[in-house]
Amino acid sequence: MCRTVVDQNQPPRYKLRFLNGLSNEIFTKKGIRAANGDPLKICLEDNNQQENNSHRLLSAKIKIVVLDGDFNIDNEDCWTLENFSRHIVRPRDKIGAVLTGELELSLKNGKADLRDATFIDNSKFTRSGKFRLGVMVVDELGERILEGVTEPFTVKDRRGEGSQKHAIPSLDDDVWRLQKISKDGVFHEALKGSGIFSVKDFLTSYYKDEHTLRKVLKKATKLVWTTIVDHAKKCDPGKELYSFIVEGHDVVLFFNCFYRIVGVTSSDQYT
Repeated sequence: MCRTVVDQNQPPRYKLRFLNGLSNEIFTKKGIRAANGDPLKICLEDNNQQENNSHRLLSAKIKIVVLDGDFNIDNEDCWTLENFSRHIVRPRDKIGAVLTGELELSLKNGKADLRDATFIDNSKFTRSGKFRLGVMVVDELGERILEGVTEPFTVKDRRGEGSQKHAIPSLDDDVWRLQKISKDGVFHEALKGSGIFSVKDFLTSYYKDEHTLRKVLKKATKLVWTTIVDHAKKCDPGKELYSFIVEGHDVVLFFNCFYRIVGVTSSDQYT
């Protein structure tokens, strides 16, 4: 039996679990990886935290399936196999499989890595607009093993990847990678016209003369301007530093690569 809102019985002793998570956005026809780039890792857990010596369990065959993003929306501890199966996403006509690759694996000492899986279809046709990945046992082991489920995520067509924003922008990213700046849009064209092509160019202009940069984006509302700047500031400046000696004052100013002041030395005291 499973423990739900109305059923307080204990959940199954064993459960499958994804040890690492996916990104919030995934693109079709591109190999699935965890958010950090590693293979998606799966393990068999014992809720009683007792040592499990059953070879059949530790080497069980498992299968990866695609679930609707609305599955287990209430974050219950457990569910029935029937409820899990009802939420498996079926292929759409003329599209074929939602997910392809090596989707049936064998646990080795209770663990497995998903290394070869690719989405063929996007998730926009589901009610939630999202998918989850699920993992279930294929073998009949005579014991209920709770399925593993990821957090919901969006799958987009790969052709949209080229215009994807980066959560953490890099210095050499095109400036349109920043939030609220559309590629070849009004803001993008205005920035290019002022010689601002990269995120580094944007930050350099901001820290040298914020007022002038603001005039370049004069059509941006205050909220849009703040969103663009806050996103740009997430960029890692690296370790490169510049120094400027203030003549006659025994003061040295230190700036990062886009000219934000990061330190000052005065009378041999660094702040």
